[in-house]
Amino acid sequence: MSAPAENGERKRYSYTLSPNNKPIHELPEFSEIDTDEIDVSYAGLKAISYFFANYCEVPRSEFMLCIREENGDMRQCLPEGKQVTQCGHELLSQIKANCAEEFTEHADCIHRGKMGYQRHCRKTQWPLENCIVDKLGIEKLGLGEVQKYRVMESSRPRFDHETLRVNKKPTAPYETKLDPNYQPPGGWMANPFFRF
Repeated sequence: MSAPAENGERKRYSYTLSPNNKPIHELPEFSEIDTDEIDVSYAGLKAISYFFANYCEVPRSEFMLCIREENGDMRQCLPEGKQVTQCGHELLSQIKANCAEEFTEHADCIHRGKMGYQRHCRKTQWPLENCIVDKLGIEKLGLGEVQKYRVMESSRPRFDHETLRVNKKPTAPYETKLDPNYQPPGGWMANPFFRF
């Protein structure tokens, strides 16, 4: 996990405006984003997606709550993202220790199947799900359960949009000066090249 700031608060990232009012974002250091990635293909993650949703529900919900509070700014949610990655590592290490053969067969079927659809791989899906439920004790959430709204108990402090928002629009580096004697053009008939 990333180290907290000296005063116990998390590091905040902001942005400034360039002379033409384009945002210049402050980027985190490489040490802050460096973490062990989950070395599994898309098919492997799809094979265990429902179990991942159940096993990593708390860190996943914390991460999504942070993204929602930060208005989609992923830089502010690096610690929560690292917790989701760590939880995925834990789940995959348990599957590798107990259900490696079933997981490999099912992920290979999804990879080689028609457009990656899971419905073509039912013969390999059932052994993997039975192994995970029996040996690891992780239940598979149904599609309706995953999509339900839940009230989450979080240890994070309540988000204060007024004081903590760092992506408020900063003041422009220069002020636009308007000519007080400016008259708008008279329309297309005032064009000197227009002739009746």
